[in-house]
Amino acid sequence: MSLTIRPIEPSEWETLGEITVASYLASGFLTANSGYADYLRDVGARAESGTVLVALDSTEIVGGISVVPPGSKKAEVALPGEAEIRALAVAPTAGKSGVGTRLAERAVTTAFDELGATAIALCSKDTMHAAHHIYRKIGFNRAPHRDWAPLPDIRLLTFTLDPASYRPTSLDE
Repeated sequence: MSLTIRPIEPSEWETLGEITVASYLASGFLTANSGYADYLRDVGARAESGTVLVALDSTEIVGGISVVPPGSKKAEVALPGEAEIRALAVAPTAGKSGVGTRLAERAVTTAFDELGATAIALCSKDTMHAAHHIYRKIGFNRAPHRDWAPLPDIRLLTFTLDPASYRPTSLDE
């Protein structure tokens, strides 16, 4: 796989939105009629309030991730100075290929190097074990005191990363 990760272009918003929903549906993290599906599809809104990165294998979009800058009103768990990573998704056809790790690492460098974050926070559904593995592998630590539940049947785990804990594994760009 020849992977390129870069900021998304407006012409790619719809494609990434559908890939993100497909990824979450295929993994069992979302139902088709969920209100969260609307958020995941609305890549334009995420791009207007932060940085959306897209992963391409040649010219085919195979994943994406959003980075909310420090101080943004769109952040859900970030404290002052922290950026927030959201909506990591890999196309079902590209699973287990390293795309998720590469996207997460690029989001981290974007947050620290381009957005000036002092730390990074993210939340992840308690059943998203593959994502948790990626986050732990690159240095994120659990912050259970910041866990929360947006709905009674959804538990979100919070992870944080400071620059000293970051352990890049695959960046070669």
